Amino acid sequence: MVVSVASKVDYAGSPTPSGLSVETTLVNPPVQTVDAYIEGYVSLQNMQSGDIVVVTEYVAVDGTNYEILNQQTYTDVPPSPAVRFSGKLVGPIANGAGGGMRWKATVNQTAGTVRAFPYSATLLVLNS
Repeated sequence: MVVSVASKVDYAGSPTPSGLSVETTLVNPPVQTVDAYIEGYVSLQNMQSGDIVVVTEYVAVDGTNYEILNQQTYTDVPPSPAVRFSGKLVGPIANGAGGGMRWKATVNQTAGTVRAFPYSATLLVLNS
């Protein structure tokens, strides 16, 4: 079977959390009515000594209730500040419950001086 891309949606920004221990959403695409593939990056390049940042990926397998898929904690100045969100398939659920499988990514700075977190992600909507 050949898979082709029907459309592409880019997400990008550089949000600054409103304070420490405030989970801030980076990417949270709307429910997809057809299969789609998403991946992206967040940069921790602005972190300094004393900073602690938690990067979390969530998935809503049932289309509604998010669960932690992957969570990593970074401290001080990370040696590799680019964090990759590997590709995830999102889209409709076979039984239609909740509208579709979903994914989102967040950052939560728990210590240090609040920083901005540049990110970019691409959603590839597939032909059905």
